[in-house]
Amino acid sequence: MEKIAEAHRNRVILEAEAEAEAIRLKGDAEAFALEAKGMAEAEQLARKAEAYKQYKDAAIVDMLVEALPKVIAIFKYWAIVHLISPSKGSIWINQYFSDCR
Repeated sequence: MEKIAEAHRNRVILEAEAEAEAIRLKGDAEAFALEAKGMAEAEQLARKAEAYKQYKDAAIVDMLVEALPKVIAIFKYWAIVHLISPSKGSIWINQYFSDCR
């Protein structure tokens, strides 16, 4: 009877250790994936920053065009959107705004 109880105890311990190892390995894999994703995003941002540095005005326009639909969604009840540019005066984009409603 003692041998059966000891065998059962050993089996339970081994199963628990195997489950703990599986959880640890899964956590390691998830951490590795998150790190790889973070590195890829950081590299993409670094490249984007370098491009923006080289093409200042074009970069500003690119960021504006990328963000404009979000801004328009926030101000969807306004009739006109008026943008102020430090180098070229102001820009009226009423038509673009109207098309996005």
